[in-house]
Amino acid sequence: MRKKKPLVFISLLMGICITVGIKIIYGHVQQLNGEEEQIGEIETISNEAISNDDYSVDTSSSIMKPHVSSSSEYEEEPSENILKDKKILCIGDSMTYLDNKEIRGGKIIGYQQAFRNEGAIVDSYGISGATFKQYSKEMSTREHGSLYDDLVLNKKANIKDHDYITIFAGTNDISTNFIIGDHSTLDNPKTTLGAFNLLLNYLKETTNARIVVFSPIYTSNLKERPKEDMEKLVEEMRYVTHLNQIEFVDIYHHFEINHKTSEKYLYDKLHPNNEGMDLIGEEMVGVLKTPRLVELPKKE
Repeated sequence: MRKKKPLVFISLLMGICITVGIKIIYGHVQQLNGEEEQIGEIETISNEAISNDDYSVDTSSSIMKPHVSSSSEYEEEPSENILKDKKILCIGDSMTYLDNKEIRGGKIIGYQQAFRNEGAIVDSYGISGATFKQYSKEMSTREHGSLYDDLVLNKKANIKDHDYITIFAGTNDISTNFIIGDHSTLDNPKTTLGAFNLLLNYLKETTNARIVVFSPIYTSNLKERPKEDMEKLVEEMRYVTHLNQIEFVDIYHHFEINHKTSEKYLYDKLHPNNEGMDLIGEEMVGVLKTPRLVELPKKE
């Protein structure tokens, strides 16, 4: 019987080792499972974050870029404010004229405010109801101002002392009898193309400012401004700006104010409300902050 005791001791020792080994292995398995669950949870959160608009789309450029919340420790570095203390002249029709004007229901803060927010010095020359073309009793359906007459012939605005000039007009040329002319009438100020071309020529000869032309925005007032006429105007404005090597931005076709959103951003089917003005201003600031597309000869 005494000879069996070593065997019993060895059996017990082996049992203890096996038990301890099983517990160690089980602990490792639990740890691995926990890590896998944690990884799965991180992946789920990441996917949910992406689907919950952590990435915003810049609709003007269609570039996906990360959205950084104000509470994040990874704040985006502020870009250089190249518009600070720059002088900007805004030329246009009622869209330009409306800045800080009272309308039914309140005051309109124009797109110019976006420039002011950048620290720019803003001058505006906006004429409510103005066209590019000259007024003519025989050719116009109502009396209207003329940007060509006021700026080129009568020199009512100081053109020279500005760093930037924006032009935002054209929609009234359609509503007053659309005599757009053709490419053979570029020296005829009684047509829209002629007056527009002569205005650009005058600005190029007079100033070293960077000139940017913005097309009219979409309007849901299709009775006075038919879609086919608006598209023809934008197409021809693009041609004339290209001819003059002037920058052109098409915010009729490629912008957030369109047939789906016009009720939200236009207070009368034509003129932007404050939300619409904000969108226009942001677009213009974005354009002016990018390098110019063409370089024009410097004036003496």
